[in-house]
Amino acid sequence: NSNGQLGDGTDTNRSTPTQEATGATNWTAITVGGYHSMGLKSDGTLWGLGKNNNGQLGDGTTTDRSTPTQEATGATNWTAISAGWVHTHAIK
Repeated sequence: NSNGQLGDGTDTNRSTPTQEATGATNWTAITVGGYHSMGLKSDGTLWGLGKNNNGQLGDGTTTDRSTPTQEATGATNWTAISAGWVHTHAIK
């Protein structure tokens, strides 16, 4: 969690499951990359958190995020996600 990739609003390492900071209960899929995570919600929105040095969170910045941040287009028709070392792929 050194880059906030757990989404709990901190960079504290955790050895037990921790709820992400928004308290959302409608996550349908998650994927993890090198130092970032991506989540897909049941409403079709895509969210990223953690390291963002190459724009892998898709929010239009290179700012690291320690809480889930929606990708820049605000689309609601994402259906699948996959993350790699410093990149993310998603299907609409």
